[in-house]
Amino acid sequence: MVNQGANTVSAVNTITNNVTRTIPVGAAPFGIALDHPHRRAYVTNHAADSVSVINANNAQVIRTVPVGGGPFGIAVDERRKRAYVADETAGTVSVISTSNDTLADTVTVGGNPFGVAVDEGRKRAYVTNIASNTVSVINTATDQITATIAVGTTPVAVAVDDKRGRAYVSNQGSDTVSVINTVSDTVIASIPVQSLPFGIALDSRNARAYVAGQGSDRAVASSGIA
Repeated sequence: MVNQGANTVSAVNTITNNVTRTIPVGAAPFGIALDHPHRRAYVTNHAADSVSVINANNAQVIRTVPVGGGPFGIAVDERRKRAYVADETAGTVSVISTSNDTLADTVTVGGNPFGVAVDEGRKRAYVTNIASNTVSVINTATDQITATIAVGTTPVAVAVDDKRGRAYVSNQGSDTVSVINTVSDTVIASIPVQSLPFGIALDSRNARAYVAGQGSDRAVASSGIA
């Protein structure tokens, strides 16, 4: 987990729930994504315009990759050996090759990109654009924009259910969750939720989406997400 105020990442033993290591990274770390095949953790450093690459075997930073301005969200496509980083102030997505931890490409998206999620099976990355009220869809085979989808106001987080072909977007400004059909890349539903929805996570097995309400200090579980 990232410690934004301390510029560190804590490694927690999930059996004992104890912190086993505290790892210094860049300034104002925010997003974190795991690459299981390469045993790496990728951490966005919002105030340093970089991504710290942590070797999960020894909990050491092995590389720092410069990216676009103000990186926030990050997601890893393990099949294609790529990490996608939302550069919020630059209006871009930085594409990192996880084979050699170097910058492979830069994709221009909408205004103030924030959240990223990957659908590996359909070769897509979904990026929320806060200032544009849209989601940019990147073809991860070509790193080209294939669609721009209008959603609710101030979209922040996005999560993908690749089994059901859905992407869920929390819209902070409209207190809704937009449901995107990832086959057609169209919005098929808008679900009212509590005040200022922010983080979102999926439980595909039990057909649930969990949304954190920043303005209500509560989490809501939305059922029937299929």
